[in-house]
Amino acid sequence: MLGVRGRITGVSEQLSEGERRSWAELAARAVEPNPFHEPHCVIAAARNLPDVEDVRLAVVEDDGRFVACLPFHHIQSGLRSVSPISYKTATSRIRRMNYLGTPLIDPAGGLEATTKLIETVAAECRSEGSYAAELWDVAAGGPVDGYLREAAASLGLPLVVTETFDRGFLHQGDAEALPAGSAETIQNLRDKRRSLGRALGDEVVLVDRTDDEAIDDYVRLEASGYKSEFGVSMTTFPGEREFFSEMCRSFVADGRMHFLSLMAGDTTMAMVVWIDAGDSVFQFKWSYDHSFAEYSPGLQVLLAGIEHFREKTDFAMLDTCTGDGIDFVLAMYPARRTLNLYRLVVQDRLRDRMRVKFVDESRDLRDRVRKLTPRSE
Repeated sequence: MLGVRGRITGVSEQLSEGERRSWAELAARAVEPNPFHEPHCVIAAARNLPDVEDVRLAVVEDDGRFVACLPFHHIQSGLRSVSPISYKTATSRIRRMNYLGTPLIDPAGGLEATTKLIETVAAECRSEGSYAAELWDVAAGGPVDGYLREAAASLGLPLVVTETFDRGFLHQGDAEALPAGSAETIQNLRDKRRSLGRALGDEVVLVDRTDDEAIDDYVRLEASGYKSEFGVSMTTFPGEREFFSEMCRSFVADGRMHFLSLMAGDTTMAMVVWIDAGDSVFQFKWSYDHSFAEYSPGLQVLLAGIEHFREKTDFAMLDTCTGDGIDFVLAMYPARRTLNLYRLVVQDRLRDRMRVKFVDESRDLRDRVRKLTPRSE
């Protein structure tokens, strides 16, 4: 690569149309697709989410063309109001629901581009007083993971795995295998689907919707169900509905958004939301109408989505985008994808290392004490 350089920029008003186009073109050819680091998603987050107005983009360019990028912002870790027991970090987690954090890297010259990306992020951290950069939810074992490890080593920067977890994954080559649940469980779900159709007086079908109206329908479905009751619906967090709507409308305009809706006539019982990127599809939202809970519509729509993926698409893989510990979702998918949270240490002074160690241990102790303390009724 000739003329490679790294820089930091803002993600909304500071980017020209040509730069946004170059960013989108990088995403389309990236060695590992990640729609959640594309401009449609990152710019919508910066415009609408209250804590990330200062999202920045680390960019590597080769003769003016984007060849690597990573969105991030700086945060205080530990006790934010008490300087001696807090420290500043840069984090690639710019949303409450992160989904996937693998940087976008051009397959041509990937290691060189990644090395310049890490070098650029490290320089930014030092100038802003951040101790480290946290790279959230990087897919383990893939080419980008390898680039990151090799690049950090070549720069002499510690790259430490601080958390790891597995989530459900599906390869098109697994088409003949049942999900991890038993055949009896699968048959039970299909029986419930027929029973639901009889109760509603119409056949229950999966509809692949790609229209703007489906966005608002999903928001209403999630807000009216158990996610709102338990305080995890996007409508219970400032700016998330607006972020979701703006992002989805951009992907809908590109023909890359799918709202797989379990329907009987005009009644929607459940939905899963897909974004397609390259040869992959990302199942990043999922909800159901709690009034139909006895028919297990949430599991029904997951099973219907698996069948749709196998029978009606040519995507190579489906990523469930789930977090850690969601066992009933893991049980629906035969494969696993490991995700790592990396800490890239850029300030290696003894004073900084001791402060971080003290803050992290203090936080762990507070968490253990909180769990042991009886709650008042």
